[in-house]
Amino acid sequence: MKKYYFFGCSMTAGDELSDPMLFPWFNEVTDIKDYFSKRDQFFTGNPSKYQTYIEENKKLAYPSIIATNTGNDCVNYAIPGDSLRTNVLKIIQLINSEQPKADCILLQIPPIGREFFFNKRLELSSIQISSINPDIAEVLKDAQLASLGGDDLMNMYLTAKAMTHSFAQYAIDDLSDLILLDVYLKSKNIPLVLIELTKELEIRKNELQKLPQFQYLVKQVSALPVFILAQQVKNHNTFYSTNTLLAGHFSQAAHIIIAEKLQKYINE
Repeated sequence: MKKYYFFGCSMTAGDELSDPMLFPWFNEVTDIKDYFSKRDQFFTGNPSKYQTYIEENKKLAYPSIIATNTGNDCVNYAIPGDSLRTNVLKIIQLINSEQPKADCILLQIPPIGREFFFNKRLELSSIQISSINPDIAEVLKDAQLASLGGDDLMNMYLTAKAMTHSFAQYAIDDLSDLILLDVYLKSKNIPLVLIELTKELEIRKNELQKLPQFQYLVKQVSALPVFILAQQVKNHNTFYSTNTLLAGHFSQAAHIIIAEKLQKYINE
């Protein structure tokens, strides 16, 4: 039996998968802003309820499906909202713990524009500076500020960072982190596989196309093993459009397909 450790964010954590079973208002909501508003209200003041929600989603997500299909030990450390650097730190922390050595680390690339945050509770966390989807950017910002206690200083920081830092900044940071993580894991004889579900790695590479002085980052990361979902499914545009849930995450049917394709990729 092999041991796989999965890291990432909402997609790997199976966000939205348990919604029909958990939210009494599930069939009434058709608007993404209303969805996030009702979801935030549902979890407000009860962090343990939200943690339970995350764990219920993970039971339905593709790492759990791979474990069921293969009998391998697939541990899902993904947390919704995590930045790439937050994941890197968690991986290093895990490798240096008493956990059994992983046969492979699999890291799903989170959306660009997220930042590592060591919060007031002394936890590894993340903040989202901006959103690629402008329709939900303000909703996410409001929800994030509420989770941070409505901190005015944090509000100023988020606003200033969004105004002064381009996506190229995040692309440089993230690709550098991936290169360093790969070198570190090789020193421990642990393979790293990147998982590209929604072209997040491609977005970062494209941001650096206009900056020839950083092409070495693109070249190095392009040499890493990457499972690219869009290359694995036929009619991938239709696949994405028909398997995307209200808040932008993949359906249960998509997770089943991802598990099948990813396991085949690992075996090869």
